[in-house]
Amino acid sequence: MSKTIMMTLSLIAVIIVNVIARFFSLNGFTTSEIANRLPVLFIPADYVLLILGVVVVLLFYWIFNFNKAGRKLSYRYQNRVASLFILCSILHITWIFLWHYGLFNWAVIVKLALLFLLLAFYFSYPKRDNRLLGRFRSVC
Repeated sequence: MSKTIMMTLSLIAVIIVNVIARFFSLNGFTTSEIANRLPVLFIPADYVLLILGVVVVLLFYWIFNFNKAGRKLSYRYQNRVASLFILCSILHITWIFLWHYGLFNWAVIVKLALLFLLLAFYFSYPKRDNRLLGRFRSVC
């Protein structure tokens, strides 16, 4: 149960930092203001950020199912998955702060680390069948 609480709190922290960075300001600028002043080849439209809302809802649903399936999973496996999830959340928050404070090279390094952690997170699930939702169903 404490793993679920920690995962939920880390997800809430990511949401709060994202909202502050997007709609208010960190270091005097919003995320959009920083992106607009840099020579970027393309920037997604604002409506694309609605996808983030869907992802957040799905992540809360995943945490709920992870808690529900926790009785069937080994303690070691639960710890590994919870640790990876919380570490991904911490890296996401770190990336936002690095971006807002103009440390773009470090932000890229943190994004790459986040990518590798997400891959480790994905491959930590046992693939029991080859259907589209094979990995998802292994938790639920």
